[in-house]
Amino acid sequence: MQIILKSRELVHAPEVSTGRLGYLIAMYTDWRGLSGFVCGVLVSISWALAIERAPISVAYPFMALSFILVPIAANLLFGESISTLQMVGIALITNGVSLIAVGI
Repeated sequence: MQIILKSRELVHAPEVSTGRLGYLIAMYTDWRGLSGFVCGVLVSISWALAIERAPISVAYPFMALSFILVPIAANLLFGESISTLQMVGIALITNGVSLIAVGI
């Protein structure tokens, strides 16, 4: 969802003169922006189904994968930099989620 909204903002950013209200109206009336919100609803539905079928102690740590995937996608798609400290954090999250997955 974050990547869709960011891409919409970068490609279809409203003129500066429209201000914040104009930006929000454009975001909520554009199909690209709305598709990001639809993805958010689908993620919520998927999450509800996941915690119905798996113990929350197992399912919840996998939510941390968004802290890995979003910065990597932002780097690849938008050229945003990933600092050394962020790379260390990504490695720690990856190791933590891996340990939980092995313990399943």
